[in-house]
Amino acid sequence: MAGIQLLNPSSPDFAAPTEPRWYLAYGSNLSTNGFLVKRNIAPLDTRIVLVDGLALTFDNPGVPYIEPRFANCRLVSSPLKQWSPAEAWTGDNGSLMGVAYLLNAADYLTILKSEGGGSSYQPVLAPAISLASNGARTEQIIHAYALITPRTRKGIGYPSSRYLNLLRKGAREHRMPEAYITYLDSLPSYRISSLRQKIGRFLHIAGWMPGLLIFFRVMARMTSKTGTAPAPLRWTRNVLFGLMWGLHDLVGKRLFGDGEATS
Repeated sequence: MAGIQLLNPSSPDFAAPTEPRWYLAYGSNLSTNGFLVKRNIAPLDTRIVLVDGLALTFDNPGVPYIEPRFANCRLVSSPLKQWSPAEAWTGDNGSLMGVAYLLNAADYLTILKSEGGGSSYQPVLAPAISLASNGARTEQIIHAYALITPRTRKGIGYPSSRYLNLLRKGAREHRMPEAYITYLDSLPSYRISSLRQKIGRFLHIAGWMPGLLIFFRVMARMTSKTGTAPAPLRWTRNVLFGLMWGLHDLVGKRLFGDGEATS
């Protein structure tokens, strides 16, 4: 898969940097405000890149009715000769377009802590091709660290319009190729279309969100300097999300309508 390496989240090669590293952003971290300003991160360098062997997906589970799906990427066997919106999701072909940030060790660890402390992702090291201002491939290859969520949702599901707008705004801020901006603009978002779904959204906001927010604050405080949360917290996080989506699939979807796809 184009030289992509799967890494252990707790391995020193991934979680104990001693020098600057390239971090690959492809989801909401494209947004300058969300990724840099709020986290007080100052990249040493920034590049628009293309990674053969990875493709953008939206199968990372969030919270039903509120933020159903987040960006993720999957391993594919064949790269695209030239990236285009029409071919971005073609079979087992794909190339992931994103922004690579060169971060010092402290900022890199800040990202690991904010992305779940090792509870929800599979880190990878991928060769990323730097793109010219017109979107053409160059000869320069950088090795960037990226995060993939292995626990995914199957079937049809969409991100919220709020989340998609972060990607669209970030792509424009970084002046990514126009074809990629057009592709992001064409993606559908999750929409509440019935009173039952509105009730489901209210119940999830009232019943799940307060506890999840508290849990993630505790998790952030207890995450070690290497960016890895304690094993009991990682286990708890997976159980909570498994229970939440299990209840949605067995009960909530029948009572309140679909919480991840617009009917």
